Amino acid sequence: MSKVSKYAIFHQGLSVGEHTYEFVLDDRFFEDYGGEITRGRCDATVTLVKSANLLNMHTVITGSVEVPCDRCLEGFDIPVDFDGALVVKFSSEREGYDVDRHTGFDDEILWLSPDTDAIDLSEYLYESIYLSLPMQRVHPEGECDPDMLARFVQAPDDESDVYDDQEYNEE
Repeated sequence: MSKVSKYAIFHQGLSVGEHTYEFVLDDRFFEDYGGEITRGRCDATVTLVKSANLLNMHTVITGSVEVPCDRCLEGFDIPVDFDGALVVKFSSEREGYDVDRHTGFDDEILWLSPDTDAIDLSEYLYESIYLSLPMQRVHPEGECDPDMLARFVQAPDDESDVYDDQEYNEE
C-alpha cells in the first residue's frame, strides 16, 4: 500500500465549485527532494475550482528558501513569490498529446486517469518554487564569504589567452 502524501487533494468526493487548501512547506518538505534547495519555509495556498470534467487550480506560494550562493557556495535565504495556474484534465488516452509519460505533466496541464481519486501536489509545489527562483543566485553585494572569494584567482586577460592557446595546440 502506498503512502498518501500530506500534499494530496482528494478531488473525487468534492462538490462542484471552489475549494481552498493551505500547505506549509518546511525543511522536511525540501529534505525529501534532496535537491539544491536545502531548507525553507513557504506557505502555499491552492484554490481549486471543480467543474464536471476538469479542475482549475490557482496556486500562490510565498516565503523563503535556502540555496547555495553561485559565487561563494555558502547557503543563503532567497525570497519565493510564485503565482501560477494548473489545469487538471481527466482522460484514459493521452495519445496525440505531448505529455511526460512519467509524471503526466504537459506544461500547465496535468493529465490524470478518470479513476484517480487524489492529486499529489508535492512535485508541482517543489518545481514551482524552484522555477520561480532567479537564474543567478548570489548573496547581496558584500555578503559573500571572504575566505572563499580569496580562493578564486583570476588571471589577467592577456595571460589567459596565452594559456588557452597553449592548451589548444597541445591537443
